[in-house]
Amino acid sequence: MEAFLLKTVSSIRSASSSRNVELNAKCDEIVAGSGGKFASQQKGNFHDKYFTVIRLGCESRQAAVMEISLDALHYLIEHGFMQEAGGIEVKSGGQAESADGADPQTESKSEGALATVLSPVERVDLMIEAVSKCSDDFDDKVQLQVLKVLLTAVTSNQLETHGASLLLAVRACFHVHLISKNVVIKTTAKAAL
Repeated sequence: MEAFLLKTVSSIRSASSSRNVELNAKCDEIVAGSGGKFASQQKGNFHDKYFTVIRLGCESRQAAVMEISLDALHYLIEHGFMQEAGGIEVKSGGQAESADGADPQTESKSEGALATVLSPVERVDLMIEAVSKCSDDFDDKVQLQVLKVLLTAVTSNQLETHGASLLLAVRACFHVHLISKNVVIKTTAKAAL
């Protein structure tokens, strides 16, 4: 698992352009921190830092980076790794960062901004939101990956996708159906709906 995620981060870093400063910094930090030794990473906290990189990859607006990030998300959902405990701090600016086992109901000060620690259920909401933003891309591979991730997330027994996240997923599938020029992707999006 850790080898897959480290390979994904390396792939994201190599596909990312120099203008994605935050994404590149997070990727470099993870690769440098691992030192090629997977055993040094604890199961409880490696997930959040990888999730942050994957989320930033989805928001990068580069087709190659988004495709790699979406494929990694699909793998994580499919194999049940998105349900692991832990939280993500969301600062007032909307940036998510690791919270390393903090209580999901507490609020804490972080760099002068009020931060709320989110539960794993809310992590799914962040993931669905990031994937749905990728549905605006016109690249066929990205659109297919968006459909694949959303279908896996919604139909997964291990994730709870309800309310606004479910509506966002349906909206993204419909959006892909409307903007895609590829008949296969249109048919897949229609079947997903």
